Amino acid sequence: MLHSRHLNKGTTWRPNDLTDMVYLSCAAAYADFVVCEKHMRDPLQHGLKRLGRPARVYRPPC
Repeated sequence: MLHSRHLNKGTTWRPNDLTDMVYLSCAAAYADFVVCEKHMRDPLQHGLKRLGRPARVYRPPC
């Protein structure tokens, strides 16, 4: 998740993004469902898919 987000030149970093990524990636490894902010959903879902993890990632509709 961190690797793909870091390599994306279009990424706009927010103050808490690194902390969010650390805890979201840990939670996703053990959870059946993960709810996160809009800008964290795609990198997390791509990382889980690449690793073959079945976790479902949702973001609140806004």
